[in-house]
Order: sequence, then structure tokens, then C-alpha cells
Amino acid sequence: MIFAHLNGLAEKGGQSAGCNSALKMLQYYTDLEPRFMDLSIKGVPDEQMARLRELAKANHRSLQGELRAIIDRATGIAPRPLSVDEIAAKVSRLGLTRRDEAARLIREDRDR
Repeated sequence: MIFAHLNGLAEKGGQSAGCNSALKMLQYYTDLEPRFMDLSIKGVPDEQMARLRELAKANHRSLQGELRAIIDRATGIAPRPLSVDEIAAKVSRLGLTRRDEAARLIREDRDR
């Protein structure tokens, strides 16, 4: 929704420099995470679903988060978080002019 809003403003010429910078920042944050595939498991017995929900609650996770943790443990592959230096390098390449541009636009969008 925010991407459509920012693209619309940029195309209409309204606040285009700020919108373009904020759009770059939002696109950057979506690029921080590696791309993942969706997984669907059908026919899970009620008892197993109940146990998975219990595990998720005990670990203070959503069901989705608990399932991801189980898959990470089972495969031995956990996504590597970016270092502070890697994040700083990506942000500096965006060429943003103001730090609060994206936050302001997100707040405006949220307040609608």
C-alpha cells in the first residue's frame, strides 16, 4: 500500500524528491531479507497443530515463527543476519537526503 502511495505521489509530481528517497528506503528494507519460498502443509492432525501452537506460545513466537525455527534447526541452515557495517553500507548507497522521510510517510499512511 505504501509503495503504491509513494509511486502515485512521485508520478503526479507531488513531493517527488522526498517520495523517491522514501521509496528507495522502503525498497531497501524489503531487500534486506533474502527471498523465500512459501511452504504449505495440508492435512496436519489437530493434535499436532495443538502441540505446535503450545511450542510457539512457550517460545514467545507466532506459529509461523515456530515453524521457521523448526525448519532452521532441522536443516542446520539459519539465515545470517547482516552486520551493522553491511546495513550501513546499503543505507549509504541509497543516497537519502533526510533520515526521517520514510518514517514520516509511513506514519501518514498509518494515520489514514
